[in-house]
Amino acid sequence: MVRPYGGCPDLIEDVLPGLWKRAGEIPWYDRSLVGISEKEVRDAFGQLMLHNSRFRESHCFCFFIDGLDEYDEAEYVWRDMTNILNDWHDESPGTVKLCISSREDNVFMDAFPADTRLRLHELTKPDIETYVRDKLGSIKYQDTKDLFVREIPSRAHEIFLWVALVVRLVREQAENDPSPTTLRKYMDSLPEKLEELFQHIFDSMHKTDRIRACQVLAMIRISEKHLEIAWLALHAYPLRHLFSRGVRGG
Repeated sequence: MVRPYGGCPDLIEDVLPGLWKRAGEIPWYDRSLVGISEKEVRDAFGQLMLHNSRFRESHCFCFFIDGLDEYDEAEYVWRDMTNILNDWHDESPGTVKLCISSREDNVFMDAFPADTRLRLHELTKPDIETYVRDKLGSIKYQDTKDLFVREIPSRAHEIFLWVALVVRLVREQAENDPSPTTLRKYMDSLPEKLEELFQHIFDSMHKTDRIRACQVLAMIRISEKHLEIAWLALHAYPLRHLFSRGVRGG
């Protein structure tokens, strides 16, 4: 929302009239009072992309939208979004370009033509395989190592963070010199969804480490609301010590 109107401020008054009016009525030194609703955002994009040809004829727009499948897990919401994006493209006289990423769920595969797709995971797969092979080089069972080099990239769903976390977990298990069967069972037990993997890692922590992790997460949440302490390093002992004594941010 910020990019198109930040680059073309002359559009704001026309496509966001309510926001423009509110901004003109409050003191210049307190812009925090200017809020914008989700409906206003939707209406603004509709006005910009669909209802006013003057904007599209005088401006060109290129949108990069990452993780379309992460917006919501309801398929009807995804379908509504793909319909909106296709309308933006179809109604424009060649002045709107879209670059969208998502997992290969059916709703997205059906919505966008095959000749416009770039399967990024096919391009990055060799690099991921090389990464896994290098990081798991210490595993002495060649068959198990070869299996992981094939299996980890295929289960990653194009998420490199998942690969990095799983490789680290497998390496830690391999340090205990388990049997090939035990190592494979451990690999099979790891969740394929990133959020579930985070939970798995958290649940497997020692109690003391979980407490420290909660303290760090609490500090991050507070720093988002209180910018005056955002500069503090998360590993700073005094702040963790305050949390352990029950001090909470206001």
